Amino acid sequence: MLWSVLACAIRPGIVIPHRVTPQEKLEAADQVFMARDYAGALPLYQALANDPELPIQVRVEAMAQSARMMSLTGELEAGRIYLEHALVLSRINEPLGWTRTQGVKGIYQREDGDTAGALDTFTQAYTYAMNRELPLRAIDMAHHAALLAPEADQIAWAEKGISSATAAGSIQWLAVLHNNLGSTYEDRLDYPAALEQYRFALNFRQQLSDPTSLLIAEWAVAHAERLTGDPNARASLEAVLVQTESAYLSKPSAGTAEWVGYTLEDLAELTAAEGDPEQARVLLDEAISKYVEAGLEEHWPEKLDQARMRRSEMSETPY
Repeated sequence: MLWSVLACAIRPGIVIPHRVTPQEKLEAADQVFMARDYAGALPLYQALANDPELPIQVRVEAMAQSARMMSLTGELEAGRIYLEHALVLSRINEPLGWTRTQGVKGIYQREDGDTAGALDTFTQAYTYAMNRELPLRAIDMAHHAALLAPEADQIAWAEKGISSATAAGSIQWLAVLHNNLGSTYEDRLDYPAALEQYRFALNFRQQLSDPTSLLIAEWAVAHAERLTGDPNARASLEAVLVQTESAYLSKPSAGTAEWVGYTLEDLAELTAAEGDPEQARVLLDEAISKYVEAGLEEHWPEKLDQARMRRSEMSETPY
């Protein structure tokens, strides 16, 4: 098991076993979660949550995180049981358990469609975490609040998160938050600002060991270069296509197929703008094929419909 036994050397030639503490077990589970292995993190959190011999603070955090993993693995209803126990056992004078529980409470409110309630929960938890000098927890709350806030407040929330991540020295969170801020600017059609934020995110991704996230960050920059008319856009997109196709060929999956599709669609739009509609149609047909393979008909039909409509606009023959 991940935390069965650690060993630490106190001087050369002598190694003594070190029994892992409950807090270290919780931190080990957190590392699996941060690597986005939600299915792998869930049993680690559950083992801690279900052990009555452990400190209550560790169990509360593990209960909350078990519920969070279940929200990510499609087990929302089962996760409510863990969340309910965490809410009962958490105490406002115990900041680590309280912030975890409130954060997951907000996630479940959001999933239930209670956007206003979720935003209020994240806002209060952010203030609580900042007042108790818990910057990483504050970042998490700001991140979720930014996703739910009214358009006028989204950038302010993103900047709060970035400020907290900078103070905490969290490269991983800085990459996530700059990417999200770039997406916000893109939604507002402020493409130069989006490109700037995507470049910040890419810079931070380059400092981490996560090839998939790095590739996505490179695509975001190339995508924004196209939107801004940057002369580097074609070279950037073609370089990303080589990488996405390589990832797909080495490990065919819905995820890798989808990113090939995004890159092909960008290249189709760029090719159309450059005055070659025939080649643009070929590229967009390939993109749509990848979207179908990736299952967008099920999990993002609007995106697939949008691509098909664009394809019809490129030709008199409906797609």
